[in-house]
Amino acid sequence: MELNKIINGIEKIQEEDKKKFRDHWDSLVHPTGSLGELEEIGIKVSSILGSLPEKLEKKATLVMCNDNGILEENVSSSPRILTKLLAIEMARGTTGVVGLSKEAHADVFVIDLGIEDFEDFEGVINKRISNGTKNFMKEDAMTRDQALESIKIGYELAEKLIKDGYSVLGTGELGMGNTTTSAAVITALTGASEKDIVGLGSGVDDIQLDNKYRVVREGIKTRNIDIKDPIDVLQKVGGYDIGAMCGVFLACGYYKIPGVIDGLISAAGALLAYRLNKNVGDYLFGSHIPKENGARLASDEMGIKGYLDLAMRLGEGSGCPLLYKLMDSSIFCMNNMTRFEETDIVNTLVNIRDKS
Repeated sequence: MELNKIINGIEKIQEEDKKKFRDHWDSLVHPTGSLGELEEIGIKVSSILGSLPEKLEKKATLVMCNDNGILEENVSSSPRILTKLLAIEMARGTTGVVGLSKEAHADVFVIDLGIEDFEDFEGVINKRISNGTKNFMKEDAMTRDQALESIKIGYELAEKLIKDGYSVLGTGELGMGNTTTSAAVITALTGASEKDIVGLGSGVDDIQLDNKYRVVREGIKTRNIDIKDPIDVLQKVGGYDIGAMCGVFLACGYYKIPGVIDGLISAAGALLAYRLNKNVGDYLFGSHIPKENGARLASDEMGIKGYLDLAMRLGEGSGCPLLYKLMDSSIFCMNNMTRFEETDIVNTLVNIRDKS
């Protein structure tokens, strides 16, 4: 993977690229624009793909799993071992994102980037970089080479799926403490106050929430981050999952397919990719509207919106299959609704006006 070549090869989608698909919607039997954002979803999908597909055949969510050293700072209500246990259950097909994906006719791929003390398990793809990241209150979360490796892994996994015929990719994650690493990444990149970014995650008490504020604020300061360098941000306070999701979104932009964001951690990965090349935003979709404010701020910067306000905070990529269903609905309507020119509606309305 030549990162600079990939970054420089992501092209902006122009408004004229969208016009023929907007004109197509306007030709269909309905008051212009009356399906609102459902129309915009189909327009954006078709503009990315370069044509109106008959249907979106293959869709997948890549779930990036790793443990985070920052958990040592008492920033989570969940024990580290849950990462391992949930990855196993996801591979067995029993977790939320798998259930939602089966109903949406989408696939889920579970990837181990650094689950602590994890041994091979059928259904979990082994892409281990190390036995988890470091505590960024004490040292950099990872080396620069490891940061680049995490991006490469995500990119190459996505690249393979795209070449295998997948036309939409979403991202999810598993990893105790990763709302803290994500908050640190988004805070460092945006310059916002940690109070505006840090949230409750999977559910923390007041002491743990204060710890999250502290480690994000002091960790960014202590690590002496070059905020103009997204790779440095990832290296100093991020996680392998964030880097890998960044790689997936870079692949979506480079190969011109839609990429779907889930929640806070996924948004951090998207924002990293966006900071490497802002054109990436043209290829990305929000799914649900996350409860974590940091995800909203990251999405706002990228000009990306979520579509479903369901008070969801599961993670795992659970918002992605819901967005796939909206994509399917929009594309189905674009292919199957009747055109005005195929009906008597226009002539009838003209005759009524002429008589009035």
